[in-house]
Amino acid sequence: MGMVTKCRELAKANGWFMARQFENLANADVHERTTAREIMDAFEARSLTICLGLRHRRYLDRRGASTAAERPDTKIITTEPDGAALLSDGREQERREDGSASGSHPAWAPI
Repeated sequence: MGMVTKCRELAKANGWFMARQFENLANADVHERTTAREIMDAFEARSLTICLGLRHRRYLDRRGASTAAERPDTKIITTEPDGAALLSDGREQERREDGSASGSHPAWAPI
């Protein structure tokens, strides 16, 4: 059983709220306006290195563009899930109907 599947099971059984951060497209927008802003302000006088888990290329492009516009000295490091290589070999991975990669990220586990 995958992590997200187990989380859904526990949330349903216990009446818990499940944030669904990997499924909620508004999450990146809110992060950019709030948490990302706090990070940028906290490191204003220092070089910044950001490490991202690659969800899909659009996510990396957006983070990179918004950060580079404000802090061109920022370094961005990314990782990609096994079986869902996008950057390392340049080939597009298999996609699901909703546009997400069908790789091994916990949010992509079957329901």
